[in-house]
Amino acid sequence: MSLLTLDLQLPRNESQNIPRLLNGSAGQVLSWNLLYSDPQTSYYRIELFGTSAPEELEAHILEGCPQARVKIKDDTAHGSDALLAIGPARSLEFRKAFHRTSPEVVENSASLLLKNREDARELPMVKERALFISDGGALRVKNQALLALERDGYLACKFSGMQAIPLLLDARNEEEFIKSVMALAGNVSVIRLSMLQRTMSRQIVERITEQASIPVIHAEYLESSATIAAIVCNALQYHSMTLDEKVVAIVGLGPCALGLSRILSRMGASKLYGVDTEYALNSRFEKDGGTATSLDFALERSDVVVISPGTQVLIDPKRLRENQLVLSFAPSAIDMSALKPEVSRSVHLCEEPHPIYALPGLLAGVHAGAKADIEISIRIAEVLVGRCGDNRFLPIPSESLVRAEAEAVSLTSRR
Repeated sequence: MSLLTLDLQLPRNESQNIPRLLNGSAGQVLSWNLLYSDPQTSYYRIELFGTSAPEELEAHILEGCPQARVKIKDDTAHGSDALLAIGPARSLEFRKAFHRTSPEVVENSASLLLKNREDARELPMVKERALFISDGGALRVKNQALLALERDGYLACKFSGMQAIPLLLDARNEEEFIKSVMALAGNVSVIRLSMLQRTMSRQIVERITEQASIPVIHAEYLESSATIAAIVCNALQYHSMTLDEKVVAIVGLGPCALGLSRILSRMGASKLYGVDTEYALNSRFEKDGGTATSLDFALERSDVVVISPGTQVLIDPKRLRENQLVLSFAPSAIDMSALKPEVSRSVHLCEEPHPIYALPGLLAGVHAGAKADIEISIRIAEVLVGRCGDNRFLPIPSESLVRAEAEAVSLTSRR
């Protein structure tokens, strides 16, 4: 994926078609500015993530609007530098630093501040910290979770006001993982779990939640599901439809899909079909109110189809219908070139949602006292729908968006 800057000049009557020229989804747009306009033309500067090469994107824009003038700059940078930098919280001159860190002062402070076990919760080094932890079970190479945890920790530190501690646990089994998490829980005020083995993740999180005295966030179940639910609603609006009374099929029933089904049901979907090859996930989906069925049955009877991130499936193009909204977060699941033109108009290949859309706002809201459950995911989804402009699947990410989400989530604790 590339970071692209587009200088785009269009006839004024084509300005409203910019999202279509960008493949119909502006979910990866970072900024969108009108630089100038006259009676004939409008000139925009747009920053976005792109999966296509600059020349391919330019060709696509010119195909949709031959009168356009396009200049694209690729600002992509790859590197393995650490995103999180650990350093002293205070800048003290040597004499004060020596005194503050002396054994006598530490022992005296501990005797005054930590008379009871519960007193540790109020210490800044506990109250302001969150543990971001995974065993990498959802990934083919478990160690790759290190980079995702570092990324998530950075977003938390940058935008939520909390200090994140990313840790990858090399546990031998589920029991060892749970015991390890509980052993660390006393050092933080929030636990966030992610990238766990998909068939067991909900059970693991629920067991930790039952034992922990602090909030436990399941990243895929609460965060990713909220973002995808918003994309579904905004994509329906893009096609002049609403979620009310729609039948939704979810292909791939990992933790994200389980959260998504509950959110969409609350937001107006009349029925939810689920498709997966794992019996345990089908059973869990039905326990949460959905109907597990075959792929052909779900495609034939649904108005909306969502293919979950990471799902290994290949959809027969003949099974898709005109005006059936299809959102594939597993791009290899659909061969767009094999679709009929009238069908392809409502089929969208989507990127896995960027965590900035839900993680910082949700974490900040939980830190402010909200309960870490599906209600806060619904609040996040509502903000992403409410702040989304016409013809976009997600709003442009910003610090004001994070603040709006944090406020919406924190309101759930006051009801």
